[in-house]
Amino acid sequence: EVRRAEAARRDFIANVSHELRTPVAALKALVETLEAGAIDDPLEGPQFLRRMHIEVDGLAQLVAELLDLARAEAGRLELHMAPCRADELVREAAERIRPAAKQASLSLNVRIESDGGDDGELWVRADSRRLGQVLSNLLGNATKFTPAAGCIETGARRRDQLIEMWVSDTGM
Repeated sequence: EVRRAEAARRDFIANVSHELRTPVAALKALVETLEAGAIDDPLEGPQFLRRMHIEVDGLAQLVAELLDLARAEAGRLELHMAPCRADELVREAAERIRPAAKQASLSLNVRIESDGGDDGELWVRADSRRLGQVLSNLLGNATKFTPAAGCIETGARRRDQLIEMWVSDTGM
């Protein structure tokens, strides 16, 4: 069990290192291009700055997720529980990832199964921000690791007194 935990930790550190390296390398290339004269180009300069802004936002999000993970492991992650709709969270997460899925030539399907009550709404008591974050992370991973022409499905359904949410894909 200890060896398995250590292997998981090593894999996690390798994945985080890779996730950090990509935007840092992109930022370095963008800065070098600007330094080489693109900053004076009235069309290209602002475009490079916008791309840098996107990369910085991505880095900030990754750091925030790492801090959340550290808090969760330490048992100090705060959850703000309130009624929210699982069906809406699934749809919103899918729409956020849809452009990346389309660019990767993946089909993305959303399946909401309701029992017909409450107009198809699937209410849960949860931290909607954290739950949306989990769904977005799972869909992001599915997009990264599913080969072109693959399929990703996400959804929610009622199972007795519980609501089940899922992400599945045809990747490894």
